[in-house]
Amino acid sequence: MQQVDVVEKRKRIRVVIRWAGPRMLFVHPTLAVRHLVTSPPWQRKPQPAK
Repeated sequence: MQQVDVVEKRKRIRVVIRWAGPRMLFVHPTLAVRHLVTSPPWQRKPQPAK
């Protein structure tokens, strides 16, 4: 895979996650809360400024 393909794929994944993430609270609230609790904040990557 070329570098350009990887960048484009990451952009598409980010769009999907931004759409699906908030819906997880309504569809699977237990899983969403467990994900937030089990993933420590220091392991999360900071979001780049737009």
